[in-house]
Amino acid sequence: MLEDLVEAAYTQQKKPPLTRANRQLAIVRHLWRLAYELKVIPQRRYQHGAKLIDELGRQIGGWLRGQTQ
Repeated sequence: MLEDLVEAAYTQQKKPPLTRANRQLAIVRHLWRLAYELKVIPQRRYQHGAKLIDELGRQIGGWLRGQTQ
């Protein structure tokens, strides 16, 4: 995901790497939830991580929306 975000920052065609990063973030979101459901991480850590993941998703989504206009 980090590679895709860096690529998007330095290329003219930003939409493909941003789309890949967004897809990878969706996978991370599901794995994070699974870790919580399997009690690998405590609730407080899950909530903090979920908040960070959500914020990153909002940033990528905003960047993507800016590219389609």
